[in-house]
Amino acid sequence: MNARPDTQTKSALAGARLFLKRRKAALAASAGRVAGRLGPVPAAASVVAGATLGRVPGLIDEFLDSGPVVIVVEAVDDDWAAALGRAVRDCVLTNARIPPKAGVDGYIPAKPDSEIGRQARSASPVRVFAGPCRISDKESKDASASIADMCSVVAIARDPGREMPPAVLRAADHRLVAERLDADLLVLVVAAVTSCRPKKMLSAELLPLLDLDDIRLAVHRDRGADGCIDRLEALLRRRICASSTSPRLADLQGYGAAGEWGRSLAEDLKAYLRSEICAADLPRGGVFWGPSGVGKTLLAAAIAAEAGVPLVVGSLGRWQSAGEAHLGTTCKAMRQFFADARSQAPCIAFVDELDSFGDRKTFRDYNRDYSTQIVNAFLECLDGAEQRDGVVLLGATNQPGRIDSAIVRSGRFDRMIEIHMPSKSDLALILRHHLGPDLPDDDLEDVARRCLGGTGADCAALIRRARSRARRAGRRLERADLFMEIGSAVEPFDPETERRIGIHEMGHVLAGHLLGFEIGSVVLQSPDPNRRAFALGRTKGVMTPDRARDLLCVYVAGRAAEILVFGSASAGAAHDLKAATDIAWDIHYRWAFGTRLSVLSPQSIDADPTVIEDEIQRAAARAEEIVSSHRATLDQLADTLIERISLEGCEVVELIARSIDTTSPAATLPPTTLRLGKVEEPRS
Repeated sequence: MNARPDTQTKSALAGARLFLKRRKAALAASAGRVAGRLGPVPAAASVVAGATLGRVPGLIDEFLDSGPVVIVVEAVDDDWAAALGRAVRDCVLTNARIPPKAGVDGYIPAKPDSEIGRQARSASPVRVFAGPCRISDKESKDASASIADMCSVVAIARDPGREMPPAVLRAADHRLVAERLDADLLVLVVAAVTSCRPKKMLSAELLPLLDLDDIRLAVHRDRGADGCIDRLEALLRRRICASSTSPRLADLQGYGAAGEWGRSLAEDLKAYLRSEICAADLPRGGVFWGPSGVGKTLLAAAIAAEAGVPLVVGSLGRWQSAGEAHLGTTCKAMRQFFADARSQAPCIAFVDELDSFGDRKTFRDYNRDYSTQIVNAFLECLDGAEQRDGVVLLGATNQPGRIDSAIVRSGRFDRMIEIHMPSKSDLALILRHHLGPDLPDDDLEDVARRCLGGTGADCAALIRRARSRARRAGRRLERADLFMEIGSAVEPFDPETERRIGIHEMGHVLAGHLLGFEIGSVVLQSPDPNRRAFALGRTKGVMTPDRARDLLCVYVAGRAAEILVFGSASAGAAHDLKAATDIAWDIHYRWAFGTRLSVLSPQSIDADPTVIEDEIQRAAARAEEIVSSHRATLDQLADTLIERISLEGCEVVELIARSIDTTSPAATLPPTTLRLGKVEEPRS
């Protein structure tokens, strides 16, 4: 938390002490005794209520002596709203007189408060409204009548804009946010309950995590003041450990730039916990995107564990399952998610499968209204009237192109952080992490090579299966178990199929290299519509007509290589042809690289299919020319891939350089950093 200015600190502490005294006097009056002992929740609520009103100099005097005044207070959650409402009622509406020289916080103040002898009744009638439920029509009329009759009104709720009478919101003289328990206020609470001032203090990094339930469970007069602080610290440490079962960032490998960004975010959150930076200096949010299984959710959990803050997890699927997927129940669950995040701030609010919301520009007519309202409600939660200081938004998606642009604009999920498929060296580190104490001296490079094209999740599954194999054999894990499980996880190929796959993939790679694309890793695997067997480098440039047609040529080069070597193509090129069709459409009807300037939607009847077909045919002819001109290189590349299962990009480039004359114009084209399908992602 950020320290308040000295004048506000003193005013808030004075208000907290005054409300403690008034609450104790009310308890004594109701119990028929001279003195009363407050419980932990009434003490905490009285302290927070007094500090919240005392934050505004002179407001308590105006409220108690002058009136009328209308005050709206936003509480952390419904539990706090109800407790604060009871505290204000007891402190303001009691007839008890506060005994002089009473020290309800366990010690006599050096300068007794001038309020000690004041009547504990407000100068004007007071009406208190407190959440958590929505105010009824009758109470709304009562609120309007109370204001008209010159009564003071205090309205307390987690979401005042939705839960309080409109008349109160319109007439509000002060709109306040309830104080959080800081070190000074916590001392007052413990002293009020135990009649003794604690000598130790709760750790600064734990104070922001403190909630009313922790006070209820930990603060008790029989524990003593220091015992209460120890109990609070133990409860909060336990909560952090329970939410931090994921590995720390230092334990994760293969995240590259995404990992660096995560470490930077964790350091910023730690600085915020130490009050070294303010909420405005924290990143607003970011979206992790990449193929399934690369560890997007794990990275978010690791950042939270590294920073020592809670991770609040939600998704559209979870919010819809909170009820019967009715619009009202879904929106209510969504708002509750953000309310929970605000109540636990500083924290990370993680929204999984962010593309589930969709893009409002592409909604179908039959569900347009419902889906649009869901997206609008989500946008309202992201940066509506409620502040979310200390809440960092993180999201995850496999399909960033399907996210509404308003969701990822600045101030919301404003950073797009790609998580790439791990390289061979990354996979070796990931395998080492998951192996733990097993095979400590083994070089895992060969294992990593066989795993190339897989993800961190694949590595974890591989090691689980290998350990299971070793347990069934009654021995420790051996290196052979890993290779056996890698083999069992991949469908075995007959020699002809294996060579066809090698020729197909190396047709892509050969055309990509000769057309100036940077080559990534290549894996001998069966065609998978969700995971490519080869990759090109990341996009940093803009799409031009020439580069678009180069990209189209690379897509169809695998099929061209099959036709060259085997005389016919296989169905394995289906995914390539689908992507090629999308790019050809974009060339003519989206990017205006053809003869027309107007843009057509995929559903347009004005599109000419022969234009798309001609574009793909020209790309196919060009690809056939490339692979046939370098047939020997194609065969050599395929043979090497079949022998070694996987190849890194640098190894592929070295093999091509040995086979092709480096003075050839085609071989000396300047490399680009375009990535297959990532410059302008083809339409889905």
